[in-house]
Amino acid sequence: MGLSGERMALQYTLTRDGDILFVKVTGEDEGPGEVETYIVAIMKAAVDEGLQRILCDETGIVTRLDTLETFDIGTFLSRNTPPFFRIAILYDPATWFDFRFFESVAVNRGTQLRIFTDFETARNWLLSV
Repeated sequence: MGLSGERMALQYTLTRDGDILFVKVTGEDEGPGEVETYIVAIMKAAVDEGLQRILCDETGIVTRLDTLETFDIGTFLSRNTPPFFRIAILYDPATWFDFRFFESVAVNRGTQLRIFTDFETARNWLLSV
């Protein structure tokens, strides 16, 4: 597949790994609008490839989203994700961004999403159903 997002400060590659869409993200977001564009691109790629499992490696990103923006992005993700999709996000626990709050917002709105710090644990969770 090998798609890449090159117009945004967030740089990402999308590759298929069996039944999983693997997303590797680096860079720095420029605000909620850019993150929403990134989410839409990932969802479109998954649908186009017929995939329902997504693993996003976001250990290499810098974000400056505040609490309200984090809430809005979690809500946006939930509204734009089919209910049967499973999403695992890898993050660097040293980051200040509140990935756990983001996870709670999305999960409380019906999204099958979990946050991990270990690739194999994330992959196993995706494949567990």
